[in-house]
Amino acid sequence: MIISGRVVDGHTGAPVNKEVVAYLSVPGTRTQFCPWYSDSLGKVRFELKDFYDAHEVVLQFRDEEDSLYRVEVASPWSDRYSDRRLTPLVLSSGDSSLLVDKGIAMQALNRYGGVRLKRFGFPSFIDSSSFYGVPDFSYLLDDYTRFTTMEEVMREYVRWMMVKKRGGHFHLPLLDVQHTEFFDEDPLILLDGVPVKNIDTLMSLDPLKIRKLETVQRRYFLGGTDFKGIMNWITYKGDLGGYILDPHATVVDYEGLELQREFYSPSYATDEEAGSHLADFRNVLYWAPQLETDEKGRGE
Repeated sequence: MIISGRVVDGHTGAPVNKEVVAYLSVPGTRTQFCPWYSDSLGKVRFELKDFYDAHEVVLQFRDEEDSLYRVEVASPWSDRYSDRRLTPLVLSSGDSSLLVDKGIAMQALNRYGGVRLKRFGFPSFIDSSSFYGVPDFSYLLDDYTRFTTMEEVMREYVRWMMVKKRGGHFHLPLLDVQHTEFFDEDPLILLDGVPVKNIDTLMSLDPLKIRKLETVQRRYFLGGTDFKGIMNWITYKGDLGGYILDPHATVVDYEGLELQREFYSPSYATDEEAGSHLADFRNVLYWAPQLETDEKGRGE
């Protein structure tokens, strides 16, 4: 899925004609995150793998000096009709009784099986892993003694990470496992996929709402950006656990790829189901558009 937009001045609405790094993330237990450099016209194109169904997306900027800008996200829908002319639908008067029968069948099916007719699911091939793949370290916090502050959790559990203060603010540099020395900058810190720019706000969260921590302890390149490691906190519900977003962040509802509709077919496997008095008014008994046949018209 490609989500496009443009970076504009927050006051004038004019496109920003300089290179700006924007972040797009999808809050949830499945980490979806993408950075992008804007071009000379302010245009950005975020690429998300297997982005299905409607979600909130959060847009932020990497650098504080860019916080006066905003990202205008383009609609996922076309803004004009197709020029292709459809063939007129002509119904024969001789088919009126057939159409009446089919109309009655449709109404009966909607009345008795309406809920089951509207089932949608995610395709089976969706990759549920995070964008960074397999982390270097993973911590399920329920496997440890639960502490009441995030600072205690980090000091007691997280390996090869320093918890320190500089200028009255927390910093969390990770150890680069490839060069066995600590980075001189903070890693990319994510909470349910959303970048946390103010570490002090992360430290104030309730650790009992955090289910898992994953760390990538090496320099990580993504697109045209690189990070001094990654620290990804995942809550139980994927709802940010009470974290308040940066006031300069933009949150929009976005319609992703359509879910796969499940074809409704009643089950008659048991005697109770076979003896049901609910009417079965289906006109289509089997639907498998993915079925491919051979030269003899046979398929499995």
